[in-house]
Amino acid sequence: MQIILEAPGSHLFPGSRGRIDTQGKVFPLKEPVPCIVAFSDGSVVNGTLQPHDTAIFDLNLASYTTVRRTRIAARSWVLEITEQMDRSVTFRVKARGPAP
Repeated sequence: MQIILEAPGSHLFPGSRGRIDTQGKVFPLKEPVPCIVAFSDGSVVNGTLQPHDTAIFDLNLASYTTVRRTRIAARSWVLEITEQMDRSVTFRVKARGPAP
């Protein structure tokens, strides 16, 4: 199972918000899963979503280049689930995570 996260702009930062398309799968997750983060500017990056508990996750992202050719280094983020709906959940970036 691969999860798709949708986020505004071209990169994440503390306080940014987004949506996770759960594709009707069971959420919260119980083990790490591969994911794709699709930014609204068209940038896409591969990552891994790792659960801590039912509402806190680590998101580890590979390095990528934005549509405007800005290079973004590999990073880790702590996500907090803010609302759970039928086929998606919303999240807020709580903080930067440990170096990947």
